[in-house]
Amino acid sequence: MKPRVTVIVSNYNGRQFLEGCINSILQEKSKAYEILFIDDGSRDGSYELVAETFSHIKNLRLLRNAENLGTSKALNRALHESKGTYIFFLNNDTILKPGWFTVIEQTFSRSKKIAVIQGKIYRANTKNFDYAGDYMGPFGFLIERAQGARDTGQFDHIDRVFSVKGTCLIIRKNVMLQVGAFDEDYRFGLDETDLTWRAWIAGYETIFHPGITVWHYYGTKKKTAAYYVDAKIHYEGCKNMIAMHIKNLGRKRLVTILPIHIACWLALACASLARLDTYKSSALFGGIWWNITHLARTLQKRRIIQKMRVISDDDLFALVGAHRDMTYYFSKATSYLTGKPF
Repeated sequence: MKPRVTVIVSNYNGRQFLEGCINSILQEKSKAYEILFIDDGSRDGSYELVAETFSHIKNLRLLRNAENLGTSKALNRALHESKGTYIFFLNNDTILKPGWFTVIEQTFSRSKKIAVIQGKIYRANTKNFDYAGDYMGPFGFLIERAQGARDTGQFDHIDRVFSVKGTCLIIRKNVMLQVGAFDEDYRFGLDETDLTWRAWIAGYETIFHPGITVWHYYGTKKKTAAYYVDAKIHYEGCKNMIAMHIKNLGRKRLVTILPIHIACWLALACASLARLDTYKSSALFGGIWWNITHLARTLQKRRIIQKMRVISDDDLFALVGAHRDMTYYFSKATSYLTGKPF
């Protein structure tokens, strides 16, 4: 029987999380799904652990990259190997609550316009939000809806959101192929935001659904700040965010938002340098420079994306945009510079 859902778990040196993650998926009662585990060149025995521990699971398939290619390439490979109608991208460092299969089936059956679903993401072992979707701000920066808040039921309703987090991202496979899958110039980080933005441009909707819940080990003792430094998260974040705006903004908003957006990144880079944080400053300057040297390639992608457009920026931002006062942005910049929680 062809699976309705393919759960894709990408892994790079995440051995300590894998048994918990895969066992949590297997708690789902429905059998109309498959798990596709792709190891992206791990050197910690991750692949061998999964192959040995779960060898008896018939709906689990394993893929392996000989070297670390980056999250986007790994996920795209798994996408093309998947058999499901719907694709559930799940981080390896998560625990998934049962009941997700029925929610996916029922939600997508409501409307063909719904292309992407974001579930509740809690910080591990808590009911504090890690994530509940983003809105788009007027300066081109994402505005988090939850910001680490305690779950008191304030998001217990289905709602449109601008973008999602790849920690728990569900998408129609045909839509993902239509809009171009993950951009492989994004080694990781904001690849999911870019994907959902393209889905919006093509006339589909992205929603938050509280009926799907995961717990995420982001920012815990099992996954400390050193991991994100080693992963060059600041370079990738700056690089990918600028490229995403060049590709996806309509002409009118491009000429107004992009200069402000780049100026903000330059200001953060200079402020980091003034703080003698040479790692962060070089990462941000490097991200800006990448966009200069790869502009022709980015503009080529832009031409393809803009041909898909069926909704204007004005209409899109009216649906899933939000405004915050300047103290919000100042606090966010301060958090970014100091590394303290926002």
